[in-house]
Amino acid sequence: RGQSFNERTVPYATWREALRTMCLLVDVTDEEAGILMPIVPEIQDLLGRPVKTPQEIDPASAKARLFAAIEAVFAKLTQPCLLILEDIHWASESLELLRRIVNLLPQIPLLLVASFRDD
Repeated sequence: RGQSFNERTVPYATWREALRTMCLLVDVTDEEAGILMPIVPEIQDLLGRPVKTPQEIDPASAKARLFAAIEAVFAKLTQPCLLILEDIHWASESLELLRRIVNLLPQIPLLLVASFRDD
């Protein structure tokens, strides 16, 4: 489950809880874990192993690398999973990632439910 908050300024905070759970459901590589660390700071504790921070790159490349890692993690799902994202009308940067995950839906066992207000 992910939830957006109006006052939150943490990029991709909507995805934090969902990605924490995904780290427990699928085999996350060390590389993927390092890339996910800014969103899931406790990933080393979740995985029970040290995780190396990836090499710094330009912001556009870092975003592409992050999205690719998240897509790879979701693509590893083998059991049906329900993902609920709440209040996505407050999720700015997370919406682009949501579009990418939606494109994966035909290939993975994921039911995605998102709520928003049309004010």
